[in-house]
Amino acid sequence: MKKTFVMIMILLVPFFSSALAEDSYYTIREIRDQAEQMLEAYGSVGTIEVETTKGRFNVTIEIPEVDRVPIVQITFPSFDQVPSAPENGEVTMHTLDYLSTTRLSGWAVELNRDKVYGTWVKNTTRVDQYGLDVQADGSPMTMEESIAFAEQMLLPYKELYGWEFSLQEAVAYSRRYKATAGRNGFIPKMDQPVDDTGYYLLVFNQTFYGIPYYGHMLFIYPSKNDRKGGYPLGDLHFSVFSPDAYVYSIHSSVEQAVLAEDVPLCSLETCIKALKNSGRNSEQTPTKLKFGYYSFNDPNDRNGDHMILLPVWVTDSYNTFVNAQTGEWINMEQKDSDGGRRYDAVWFGWEDIYEE
Repeated sequence: MKKTFVMIMILLVPFFSSALAEDSYYTIREIRDQAEQMLEAYGSVGTIEVETTKGRFNVTIEIPEVDRVPIVQITFPSFDQVPSAPENGEVTMHTLDYLSTTRLSGWAVELNRDKVYGTWVKNTTRVDQYGLDVQADGSPMTMEESIAFAEQMLLPYKELYGWEFSLQEAVAYSRRYKATAGRNGFIPKMDQPVDDTGYYLLVFNQTFYGIPYYGHMLFIYPSKNDRKGGYPLGDLHFSVFSPDAYVYSIHSSVEQAVLAEDVPLCSLETCIKALKNSGRNSEQTPTKLKFGYYSFNDPNDRNGDHMILLPVWVTDSYNTFVNAQTGEWINMEQKDSDGGRRYDAVWFGWEDIYEE
């Protein structure tokens, strides 16, 4: 479905206000087709090459299996959505206090926290292991069992409120001795188990219509007119040792409205070309290029009650962003020149363009 651009919304921010990168637009299904064609062109390695200011890198591409990209308005969770504490456990609410208003950002649920993390052991460190076959020392659960347990614990949120989460990272943490000093120098003991307080850390991102919400767009140079006190998040960290010992911290967002059922996207090639300007302050080597949501300020809400989710391309270091509609690199070092409006959400829909 090839479209030609005619008109955009009049609300403009600096990274959006310049001429659009191209005049052809595509559905998310067509973007997935473009990614598959790129991967085929690179052979069977499963990666493509991208270029940033730091050099050239091979990255995988992550695109959710969805048929449309809605524009979604979100807000904070409410106090009546906080669950009751598990038996012999506790719930701690996380609030934001600003503008003479108390807002709930999320909460932590704990059961036998000390059993999850254990007590500190001198001259030791936590080592991380990735993969479904790794084992956390002392845990009676496997990695797969820990994931299944966490997903089961999250079911009530989906059933009651429609909140859905996708697993982004799974790590097994166990204690190991640090390198120790001896007569012949440092003797590594990193391969020696220390105790039985290993646990699994599972990191989830909230999804909206199947698309992960990765975070809020924050510029390096703040504005005096920026909203204070935080913004609705969409992440969840779940640490589990056993079904009787776990800790999870949930910072959910609540859908307020769908402002557009689907929006057009520029080509994947255009977005990849935009990465050439990125990476200046990054110390990490990108390994993934992911399609998802980031939240921007609602231009009609200066109190900060709501945010708007817009589609972006982001690297796994979470500091390189490209606008998925315009194909423009979002310069996080941009200084404020418009009273904080650079954070405002701006988008255009299929109704704003016509068939060639």
